[in-house]
Amino acid sequence: MAKADAQRRAQLEVRQYENTIELLTSLQRDCGDVVDWRAVAASTAPDAPSRSDQHERAAQEALDAYQPGFFARLFGGDKKRRDELEIDIELGRQMDKEAFDRATAEHRRAVDEWRDEVAMAEGILRTEAAAFGKAAQELERYHELGEWGIQVSVTVGHADRMGVTLTVPSDDVIPTHRKTLTATGKLSERALPKGARGEMYQDFVCGAVLRAVRESLALFPIDYVVATAEARMLNTATGHLEDSPIVSIICPRSTVDELNLAEADASDALANFMCRMKFRKTKGFSPVDAYTLDDVPTE
Repeated sequence: MAKADAQRRAQLEVRQYENTIELLTSLQRDCGDVVDWRAVAASTAPDAPSRSDQHERAAQEALDAYQPGFFARLFGGDKKRRDELEIDIELGRQMDKEAFDRATAEHRRAVDEWRDEVAMAEGILRTEAAAFGKAAQELERYHELGEWGIQVSVTVGHADRMGVTLTVPSDDVIPTHRKTLTATGKLSERALPKGARGEMYQDFVCGAVLRAVRESLALFPIDYVVATAEARMLNTATGHLEDSPIVSIICPRSTVDELNLAEADASDALANFMCRMKFRKTKGFSPVDAYTLDDVPTE
């Protein structure tokens, strides 16, 4: 039993390791639904609630249907029961009022939310930076990236494009050891070669960039995304660690729509875009010059 339990634990650890690697190197595969901001801007306010008298009516029907029995008439219970049913009508009337008051309060909240959504939609259609930032924050489209320690900020300045900057963690996010099962079902841990960890980290960064691009195109009505990943790197001129661009790409919506990023390798997929990236398996990333919104080619 102890041996079987150890094997199960070993299997679990290997599955968790493999799942972690799969998630780390495939961030580009998922994306939220497309938001139709024109439809949101044109939407109508929620319908106001109507007052119901169902509880009062039910109590009244109970009173109307009441037929006192022989003993109720004989010993005076008839009046007592009718008084109780009259009280039930008043209680039912109060219950109907409270239900209507709750529905009215909920309707006011729904209308406030609708007005905020319409205002945000109109701001996005006008390419207002505040509206873009509010939508990105409130709809949490970059939330999953944040779970991996990636900070995302957006910038706008043109009607057809936006910028996305990702601050990514160091390669410490990649496990240092590979976990496998031996022929006898025991756990085996071996140090990952530096090159293998480097390639995993490259896929992690590139996948994060592509995921941010996909989420941005699904969330906002723009034609281009300029996405840049930054990491803490040593500035050899100053001797200090600084956030430096390591990947920068310009992504047209038309190109992204043609790709099957759910199946593509993250690092290889960047070849479809204008891309600046310097990477060596054993040395990792080197700083690059980031693209700006003005670098988007004009047709």
